[in-house]
Amino acid sequence: MPAIEIDPLAVLRQVFIKVLDEQMFLFAEDVDLAEAPAVDEPMSAVTITYHGYSRGELYLALSRRFCRIITGSSLGVDESEIPASVDLDDAARELLNMTCGQFMTAYFGEEPVFDLCPPQCRGLTAEEFAETRRVFNGLSFMVDDNLILLSYTPEA
Repeated sequence: MPAIEIDPLAVLRQVFIKVLDEQMFLFAEDVDLAEAPAVDEPMSAVTITYHGYSRGELYLALSRRFCRIITGSSLGVDESEIPASVDLDDAARELLNMTCGQFMTAYFGEEPVFDLCPPQCRGLTAEEFAETRRVFNGLSFMVDDNLILLSYTPEA
């Protein structure tokens, strides 16, 4: 753990905004989840866990539409030019992987060693996302009219 008490969500927020800006050329705005627009479209949930110096999990929920946006950004093509053979979840997994790596360095420092497990992605039904949103305790952003949920869960 960090020597001084640092709010991990504040660090995660800064890291995520930076990754989106520098890697995907996208701008994220904080949004109060209670005031965020309703979401009625297919969603994906991505998780990544790590262990070593510390253990924990990061969770990212985003729309399939946003997966298409970040895939296009990652490939350097317009969304309409993404080949059908491309797995849109790859960009979502990579976004969370980059966020996790940079979060661990920013939060825990340069010295600790971690092992990352490969990010896992699954689809969420509208009902599952509504329930996730109802009980969610983390960060929420709007990016190009897309609601993004991001959380950090340390494990003891």
